[in-house]
Amino acid sequence: MIPGRRTPARAGAGGGHDDGSGAPAGHAGGRRPGGRRVPVHHFTAARGREAAGEALRRWPDVDAIYAISDETALGVIVALREDGVRVPGDVAVAGFDDIPLAGMTAPALTTASHPVGRIAAAAAAAVLAGRPGAPVTLFPSALVACDST
Repeated sequence: MIPGRRTPARAGAGGGHDDGSGAPAGHAGGRRPGGRRVPVHHFTAARGREAAGEALRRWPDVDAIYAISDETALGVIVALREDGVRVPGDVAVAGFDDIPLAGMTAPALTTASHPVGRIAAAAAAAVLAGRPGAPVTLFPSALVACDST
């Protein structure tokens, strides 16, 4: 959830929907917080543009969009601008990945970083130790708050 926003939508991974509402199976109408979801099967800027248009058509009161990736979020921002929607004034946008381009856009994209190096090292250590599967390990992401929210 993006703080201060009341009607968020997610441009997220598809699947698990049973009623066409954008909510996960078992949640009617996408009414729960974060339940308004536009499935994104390809994490591209082009799909982000499509998802933004779909979110605005389905939920005209949407005031925040959290995208599954930074590239998708950048496409969301482009589409919102083309529709005359101000980011973050009218709709806040956040992504996930902390790609280098995220900080170079206008507005700079709020995102989340994750410790890819630590994740890769843990996976390699598990393989080299001959463990059949890595133990459950959490690698927390960190918020990179910028101007798009």
